[in-house]
Amino acid sequence: MDIEKRKLLLKRKQTIFAEDKGETLIKNIFKHVLPEYGYSIRKNQIDLAASIYHSIKKSNIALCEAEVGTGKTFAYLLAAIIFKLIKEKKIEGIGKSKFEGVQEKLKRKPKKPIIISTSSIALQKALIEDYIPELSKLLKEWGILQAHLLAVVRKGKGHYICDQRLEDCIRSIKDKPEYKKLKKLVELSYKQIDLDDYDDFTPYVKSRINVNDKCSNKCRKYYSCRYNRFLNKAMSPTYDIQICNHNYLLADIKRRSQNKSPLIPDYFLIVIDEAHKIMDTARQMYNTPLSKTYILKILNIIGKLNFKRKKTKKSVKRYIKLLIHNTNRLYTELFNNIPRDTIFEDTEKFKTSINKKAWVSIKSIIFGIDSLIDIIENNIYIMPNKKNLLYYILRSLKDIKGRCNIYLKEDNIIYWLEIANKDKNKITLCSIPKDLQKRLFNDLWIKPVPIILTSGTLSESGSFSHLKKKTGIENVRRARLDEVTKGSPFNYQKNTLMYINDKLPFPNNKDNKYINELSIEVGRLIKAAHGHTVVLFTSYRAMGLVFKNVSDIIKEYPLIKMGKGMTNPIDTFKNSKNGVLFAAGSFWEGIDVPGDILSSLIVVKLPFAVPDPISEYEQTLYKSLDEYKDKVIVPEMIIKLKQGVGRLIRSEADTGVISILDSRMKKNGNYYNRVVKALPNCKVTNSISEVKRFINNKKEEAYFK
Repeated sequence: MDIEKRKLLLKRKQTIFAEDKGETLIKNIFKHVLPEYGYSIRKNQIDLAASIYHSIKKSNIALCEAEVGTGKTFAYLLAAIIFKLIKEKKIEGIGKSKFEGVQEKLKRKPKKPIIISTSSIALQKALIEDYIPELSKLLKEWGILQAHLLAVVRKGKGHYICDQRLEDCIRSIKDKPEYKKLKKLVELSYKQIDLDDYDDFTPYVKSRINVNDKCSNKCRKYYSCRYNRFLNKAMSPTYDIQICNHNYLLADIKRRSQNKSPLIPDYFLIVIDEAHKIMDTARQMYNTPLSKTYILKILNIIGKLNFKRKKTKKSVKRYIKLLIHNTNRLYTELFNNIPRDTIFEDTEKFKTSINKKAWVSIKSIIFGIDSLIDIIENNIYIMPNKKNLLYYILRSLKDIKGRCNIYLKEDNIIYWLEIANKDKNKITLCSIPKDLQKRLFNDLWIKPVPIILTSGTLSESGSFSHLKKKTGIENVRRARLDEVTKGSPFNYQKNTLMYINDKLPFPNNKDNKYINELSIEVGRLIKAAHGHTVVLFTSYRAMGLVFKNVSDIIKEYPLIKMGKGMTNPIDTFKNSKNGVLFAAGSFWEGIDVPGDILSSLIVVKLPFAVPDPISEYEQTLYKSLDEYKDKVIVPEMIIKLKQGVGRLIRSEADTGVISILDSRMKKNGNYYNRVVKALPNCKVTNSISEVKRFINNKKEEAYFK
């Protein structure tokens, strides 16, 4: 670097620290530091970061919707880091005119971390591998940081290696191919025990060597194992930023509310990215599942115990037989209580009824569990070699009893059945408290720490009313609540076209006429876009039927169908050049396919949620069905639609067509204006010819080859 450039950089550094306001410092970093590393200056990003900083400073809760391309990740990271530095007095010389005065007074004092919670593994990986190291590097080079930021990803214990189970596994497979690979795991440091980093092991092998529910301080390796060293390090004040998923964050929140030891160190700030998923996660974490498989698994373990006394063996055998009978009777009754007319092909939550027979079965299960608990507690010291296993069994039996008791008070809960792969033997009774919003408010939103919720899709056309009511945030004092909406910098008017077909039959997966006409229309759009298409469904059944039909129509482009839990088809699509992906489920959000490979996104129907026991209860809280539709059903549909449509334009250079094929999108209908207003501001057409012209005008010659 020549002398003149060094002088220019020094002058800019002095400008950055010209005032002692955090907001000014943040703006100067965006305007003077980031451009030196190739980042463009984005007004919305700077304003968003300043708003977030203000909310953190006031210890407020901020709802920040930042559409694609805004740069929200750098915005909240920079706001949080600068506030942390100033709060901990690591930048004491901000008010000085000379840059050297700042650098001399930088101090590193271990303090409370920033918590960043995400919904996707992809974002966690991007934060830990890209965003944080990059920001740390450039802030250190400019003297804003004295040392690099330290960040750690926190996960559930099942993601980590258990030294005792690894040792047991190695001992049992000496003659198998995995032996040498597993031996290498023994030599790793505590920083390298995340099983997600080892793709060469099958899920089965990982399940044999991971930390499981039997982990306790009774284990002989407990105090020396690498997992505990990792936990001790993670719970120390070492790290500036702790990254976790929403489940882990809410697990910590719940433990704190129950006065249990926390999973995360005390923090001064929570950032909830991908916050549109927080309520789905809350329903998982406040759920009390009672699984038939879980009960029978514990009973099977007890049945294999070799009690010394014959009388004890006989009693245990009798109670196990009784419990198996009552468990089977309970789940058979619950399954039979599913109303036949409420079963949808894509339902996940089946309505059922805890009638008198089911209630009696639950009471009988509790009686049998109490009897087994008494027997096992009296045998712990008689069977010292099985002490750890017996403690695990006791914990499990008490856990099952606690869950059973919740279902005896059904007036306080919303409950339903979940059936894995439509297998009656893999059935789970689930529930959430009716006052879930109140519990979230008491456990999380009332905390005296700033909380930033951000996502590209938090509102319906700028209104956060639905989000606030759904999450319990509406109970927060108005003065403590900030709302920010930042639009995308992308030129949708120039780069996007919206095609709407309202002439198809009403969406009904069981109507052959609808499926046939939909298939023909999808085929026409695929040809108009020369492939390069994702067809987005809300139903796997409908997707299968349309895929089969379109396969007979389209031969010139590779057709790829996504199945439940599958991710490989997405990679296949990305590498296909001009392929067509039929997708559902996870593709509605969190999938990034920039460039021309995705130039046409077809939404086959408006993504209304399938009715379930939760929505049925929610409806009773409103004066009428129309009010419930207006304030809950439609906003949720629009937010999901925005997520799906957001897959199309991922950069300023992207161009493409959004197609919505739903008869309910008539101009004079109930949804047209709300949907069009909420989606990117672009030209709307009902002409396939215009779709063809748009693609022909916007794409380079290589696109069509």
